[in-house]
Amino acid sequence: SYHLKILPFPHVVLRENKMIFGAHADRLQDGMRNSFGKAIGLAARVKPGQSLIIADVNEDGLEAAATALKRGSAKLPTPCRVVIEKLGD
Repeated sequence: SYHLKILPFPHVVLRENKMIFGAHADRLQDGMRNSFGKAIGLAARVKPGQSLIIADVNEDGLEAAATALKRGSAKLPTPCRVVIEKLGD
């Protein structure tokens, strides 16, 4: 069995000001007026060395959890490392 906890919460709103190119595009858009854009997603600000994911596993599932976290770290846009610590009883 395992318990997976994702620590940083995405508070930052990502915005995009779409610009139209082509013929007569100047009639359809406002340029830099009201250029804050539409919300397209959320993100979390993470500092170097900050923990992203904590997985509590039994000793028999330790190897599987380490490989799963290593494979999952390839999907994140920052360099990651897996640190294994034994917790006290």
